[in-house]
Amino acid sequence: GTLIWDSVYSNPGDDKGMGIDISLNEFGNADEVFISGYVTSPMSGKDFIVMKYNAANGNVQWQDIYNKFPGDDVATDISLDVGHAYVVGYSYQGPKLLDDIMIATYDKNNSNSPEVLIYNKPFTNEKPTEFILSDKSSNAVQKSRSGVISVTDGMVLEPRLSTYLTLAFKPDNNNKLDLAWSRVFRNGNSRTNVGTSICADKTGDLYVSGYTQLRHSLGNNLDFATMKYKGTNGQSGWDSVVKFFDFEGKGLDDKASSIKVNDSNDIFVAGQCEGSPNGFAFEKYKQHINDPNPVKSYDRKYNPYFLENDNYGILTNKYAKIELANDGTPLIVMMGWNENEAYWTAVRYDSNGDILYVINNPPGGTDGKIGLSERAALSKEEISEEIITDNYPNPFNPSTKINYELPEERIGNSFYDVKLTVYNVLGTEVASLVNEKQYAGRHSVTFDASNLSSGIYFYKLDINGVISKTKRMMLLK
Repeated sequence: GTLIWDSVYSNPGDDKGMGIDISLNEFGNADEVFISGYVTSPMSGKDFIVMKYNAANGNVQWQDIYNKFPGDDVATDISLDVGHAYVVGYSYQGPKLLDDIMIATYDKNNSNSPEVLIYNKPFTNEKPTEFILSDKSSNAVQKSRSGVISVTDGMVLEPRLSTYLTLAFKPDNNNKLDLAWSRVFRNGNSRTNVGTSICADKTGDLYVSGYTQLRHSLGNNLDFATMKYKGTNGQSGWDSVVKFFDFEGKGLDDKASSIKVNDSNDIFVAGQCEGSPNGFAFEKYKQHINDPNPVKSYDRKYNPYFLENDNYGILTNKYAKIELANDGTPLIVMMGWNENEAYWTAVRYDSNGDILYVINNPPGGTDGKIGLSERAALSKEEISEEIITDNYPNPFNPSTKINYELPEERIGNSFYDVKLTVYNVLGTEVASLVNEKQYAGRHSVTFDASNLSSGIYFYKLDINGVISKTKRMMLLK
């Protein structure tokens, strides 16, 4: 947590950083930092700004302010491949075209003369909500394929109407970005269709999610709406076209804000959920080979501390963001804020949707995690009470599952040295089930006693070599 450097861009107008990405060197360390956003000028209004920093010392290597258009130009996100920086946002193109999607592509080593592409759509405003490189180039010259999910409104032709707009871009024969295809989604007569998030699988197919208004028996509610497009042509990837999610069928508002797909083609969609109640929810879909539709695996809800405690006030804005661990399981960051305060909670889940650990940021600057090493004031016996163990079935024949839960740590390592051993009534070790480092959270292991005789056995859980818990179980054959 030691500050390495900071950098402030000074300008008398209103300036906001909106996107950041980092390039890595051959050793996997941060090499360059790219940021995007806008700066405000009394002459040209809001203008794209792109800056490149040295990651080691924060020195600005180059910057560009793009103000070739007379209206506002706002950069909302930036992504990097080996040779290029792709900056997406929107640009005001006049009273007929209004705000349109704009992508500026920079050579990472040169800010001069970026390639600029405008997606002109008359009589509507388009503002991107997420941008990705769907097929990232590993060649410093060749450009990547990319995808944008945008909110489109009908300010002139159809007031108060919004739709999903999904755009896919690819390099043409001259290596210039070109529109590959576009798709618009509107759910029947619904006037509220808001696309919020986009991701891609390893084949380059695009997945988008957001929320739409459904006519429900309990009223007109908003629900998650998720779809898949073939990366090559934009055709629907599912027979069902759209997967809707109304949490527990309660007819309350559910607004998806993040979608991710892992290498196993599991799809995760998360967002705020009034039916949880007033917290967050996420769902997981499984895609099977040759199955034209994904199958829902489960859904989960979570109410972070800042929504359950009245002391944190009314948080008018809520948002969830999914990130994936190396094993494809989700970490979901849930945020709530108003004009005066902001809070977040991060929840890590396993492949079955069970919580592995939770990190909070309550007032006072701590992350809210509680660990063994940071609570010396408590006795070993008191700490031991937080380690939960059980086994089922008990009595058993011939096997039983031993479950245990390791408490969260507040500071330092988030894993423990764990040993789980089984003994007979004479104190003789009959099985060593676990002897490794494990993260905080829930764990389980199966004890197979097929080769043992009936009787009483004990399993002993050792944590960091200083805390032990022992319980009894009975084998009946």
